[in-house]
Amino acid sequence: MIPERYPLEETPSTAYPERTEWNVRDSDGTLVLTLGRPDGGTALTVGLARRLKKPCRVVQLVDDPDIDGVRSWIEAKDIHILNVAGPRESENPGIYFKACEFLHRLLKE
Repeated sequence: MIPERYPLEETPSTAYPERTEWNVRDSDGTLVLTLGRPDGGTALTVGLARRLKKPCRVVQLVDDPDIDGVRSWIEAKDIHILNVAGPRESENPGIYFKACEFLHRLLKE
């Protein structure tokens, strides 16, 4: 159960596609952080954002990702609730550290 202090609603299903769709639907935009081409649940997220006509930006966490470009995108799209998505560490080794580092830099200022 989700603690009451969080204004969240659980999905009726435990299947991830429904949760993914609700996350895309209930946010103002989705930021996908990945290493390589999105596939599986990450590709589903990108497809759902397109189908639901929600802003979506895919960032490859290689070399030096464009943090200022992402900040500008968030501002231009007037995103207040940001859904952050991407592959699991078990499917994309190294993604956890790179995503944490990117988000820390993105949200720092």
